[in-house]
Amino acid sequence: MMDIKTRTEDTKRYYTEISLDEIRDKVEDPQWWYATRAMTAFVLVVAEEIGAKYIVPTDISMIYGMID
Repeated sequence: MMDIKTRTEDTKRYYTEISLDEIRDKVEDPQWWYATRAMTAFVLVVAEEIGAKYIVPTDISMIYGMID
């Protein structure tokens, strides 16, 4: 579970500091990351709009992969 502040910081870092090509070069299905990157922003916008305090990732291994 992630609080909105942490999710906002991670999403900004995901778009500004992490190269999409760098991620795609490390995985078996590089096309999957286009949608994944877009969904991070979409989920954050929806969570902020409804006033959510936390987000529970649907695939925790994806979060760990982004952190690494």
